[in-house]
Amino acid sequence: MSAFLSVENVTRRFGGLVALDQVSLNVEQGRIHGIIGPNGAGKTTLFNIIAGAFPPSEGRLTLGGDNINRLSPEQRCARGIARTFQVPRPFNGLTVLDNVAVGALGGSSNVAEARTRASATIDLLEMGEHTGNLASTLTIGLRKRLEVARALATRPRLLLLDEVMGGLHGDEVDRMIATIRRIAETGVTVVLIEHVMPAIMSLAEIVTVLDQGRVLATGPPEEITRNPAVIAAYLGDEVTA
Repeated sequence: MSAFLSVENVTRRFGGLVALDQVSLNVEQGRIHGIIGPNGAGKTTLFNIIAGAFPPSEGRLTLGGDNINRLSPEQRCARGIARTFQVPRPFNGLTVLDNVAVGALGGSSNVAEARTRASATIDLLEMGEHTGNLASTLTIGLRKRLEVARALATRPRLLLLDEVMGGLHGDEVDRMIATIRRIAETGVTVVLIEHVMPAIMSLAEIVTVLDQGRVLATGPPEEITRNPAVIAAYLGDEVTA
């Protein structure tokens, strides 16, 4: 199967700092692909490049076979790329419905259509009872879910989830895992960065490990957890225990 998203030898420099160094990975359509690695490994920088926040210094990105290097974030969103942020960025003075409707406006012919799509997305995220609540009143768990809903309302083909389980506990993590599975079942390709290892190992079909801006390993979760280099660089006692 050919790659839906292809990252080919991507390097990103910030002055003298090399944040990504010849990073390559392929994401197949309809799959859940995990990205793990220690803090500072370049994970969010990779998401920023895929989403178009800034271009690669070197390398090439393709989506569905089309080169997207020169596309703006807005153009990439129109092509079907959506992303979340580690720290949720809702419009605090708007309701949950209106926050999600903002995300839905891009592919809608009018506001009423956007609000209808937003309502359906909120239901998928199991937030229906909070539809009329202001974003500023939500708990961190609900703010994380709202962040996913806003991205999903753009009708993405590729959804980039940046630590959506960070700060969540117990049942909240379980609910988010179930939510991501439901999203993937609708045909959306998911790439997620996560430090909650049981979650990413249960969700991801393929895992890529970054360390110091380079790809350390890529493979199925069970293979990654047995890789001595990955254990030494990142997993450590969490796996060996």
